[in-house]
Amino acid sequence: MKYYNIQTVSELCGVSTHCIRAWEKRYSAVSPERSDNGRRVYSEEELERLMMLGKLSTLGNSISLISKLSNDDLKSLLEKMSGPTPKKLATRKTSLLEPKVYLLNMFMALQSYKLDVLTHELNKASMDLSCRDFALEVVAALFRKVGEYVHAGRMSIAQEHTLTAITKFYVGKRIGQHYLSDNRSQHKILLAAPSGEHHTIGLMLSALLCAEHGIDFVYLGEDLPEESIIDAARATNSKTVLLSASPFYANRTPGLNEVLTKIKDALPETKLWVGGAVKEIRPSLVRTLNVETFGQLDDLDKKLRQLVD
Repeated sequence: MKYYNIQTVSELCGVSTHCIRAWEKRYSAVSPERSDNGRRVYSEEELERLMMLGKLSTLGNSISLISKLSNDDLKSLLEKMSGPTPKKLATRKTSLLEPKVYLLNMFMALQSYKLDVLTHELNKASMDLSCRDFALEVVAALFRKVGEYVHAGRMSIAQEHTLTAITKFYVGKRIGQHYLSDNRSQHKILLAAPSGEHHTIGLMLSALLCAEHGIDFVYLGEDLPEESIIDAARATNSKTVLLSASPFYANRTPGLNEVLTKIKDALPETKLWVGGAVKEIRPSLVRTLNVETFGQLDDLDKKLRQLVD
């Protein structure tokens, strides 16, 4: 029988080595043997099991629940969820902890600068919750609460920036799992923040909402010139471009209105969506370019749900 080390298994499954160890320790998802030097080695059967667990977790299943299933049950569930409507099955998941528990734990950890606890809770929530619950009920809610405390002088900007840095890592990992999944839809959305825009938490959470609803997306990230956004939309055949703009960016000159006009001129058939500081877009431009705006992530969530219903 062939055996694989943890680095090879991680590459083949698209699951980090840290995650594999956590699944083993917390949930007994696999039971690897040990080599002569004490390192974990995984059989072909365990490799197949981890591949299935990885795919099922990207479809919204809680690892704490599916880790208890046999390989045959995992195969059966994967076959069902790889059918025509995986998104509806993926939302029927049960977490061991309510999102508000994760939210409270993270907030208290950040308040006291217990970054090890904050990181631990973020990692658990990112694995245990659906993309939607993780995005809306934990991350977005946490940033709103922290923002209120910073504004009131009860927390520091340094704490907010620390939260941003750590959160980007775990949300980014969840986004990366999208590219490893077999789930592709008729819709494809390109997500980007225009040149000069460096606030991207909202954009990243928008990507998680796309994943929740089984919508294919291309996440480009921050500070992208219009030319690069246009080229990427053409190269990926994305029919919708979602731009993110914070209040700090919206009043730039040239700003969001000019960016939208340039993209629409180059891609007349492409739908333009904007999330964030949408009040800064000229109403006449919204009508002329047929721009769809989303002031809140909840609004985007409703729109994405409509696309696939």
